[in-house]
Amino acid sequence: MNELVISGQVDPCLSATYSFDEIGHAHQLMHDNQHPYGNMACLVNATEPGRAPK
Repeated sequence: MNELVISGQVDPCLSATYSFDEIGHAHQLMHDNQHPYGNMACLVNATEPGRAPK
């Protein structure tokens, strides 16, 4: 996997995160091609971005 990131074939950076309740909105953004450029993630059981569930 590191080789893919180093070669630029995989970009692991997130452009946006959404709460679990916002999954529908995130999907609609992708469907309408209005999502931010890059990868998106939905947080499951996390209280806020950057926090792991306990």
